Amino acid sequence: MAPMARAPHSRAGQRQAALQSHELEALKSAPIFERLSPGDLNKIIATSSAETRPSGCMLFSQGEQATAFFVVIAGWVKLVRDLPSGVSTVIDVAGARAAIGVAVAAARSAHVSSAYAVTPVRLLRFESAAICSVIRNNPSVALAFIHSAAHLHRSLIEDIEKLKSFKAVERVAAFLASLTQQREGRATVRLPFGKTLLAARLGIQPESLSRAFRQLRDKGVLVVRDGVVIADIGRLKQAVDTESGAYLEP
Repeated sequence: MAPMARAPHSRAGQRQAALQSHELEALKSAPIFERLSPGDLNKIIATSSAETRPSGCMLFSQGEQATAFFVVIAGWVKLVRDLPSGVSTVIDVAGARAAIGVAVAAARSAHVSSAYAVTPVRLLRFESAAICSVIRNNPSVALAFIHSAAHLHRSLIEDIEKLKSFKAVERVAAFLASLTQQREGRATVRLPFGKTLLAARLGIQPESLSRAFRQLRDKGVLVVRDGVVIADIGRLKQAVDTESGAYLEP
């Protein structure tokens, strides 16, 4: 994997800006925060700093001591694990409201993957020492973080299930359905990152992704530049939500 520019929290590449009211409102529904009372949320947010990082910036590297965790406000971050063989594997691509590196930061252990900004990204940075102090003095915050860990575990199980049981076309359909809250009618979604990374995120080869898009074309799913037009988003979501691939079969 080609090296990417890193922007440590005290150097160039990062721009700090105050958290905006609409950003705070959106973050209330983040899994890591959704069980917090308004008062506890304010205590947590008070320990954070809002940052803007450019595309390609490394947030942290595998094996590095974790001193902070991040919550994505806007943009996308990929988590990559480097194997001893030299092969790099995309573990996840995290978008808005996702928390990154929470467990290792709380334990102050080493990062098990590297994190890179895929797009320009807005983040909340939480220093380990500050957040651990809040947790020690606020049991309700500790419970909220346990809930967040359970949510992450459930998401990982769902990802593993898709890797083991979903065909390529089903994985692509599920990803497209996740990009919009619209439940019916014609929908247009924007692919948030390139198709090579999308294929890696879904655990398929780029050529399998191309075949899946061709297969979905017969179901009214049309790729246009960096966007996708879906003729009937309701029908696509129903196929995904019922875990039935019959509609997606050629």
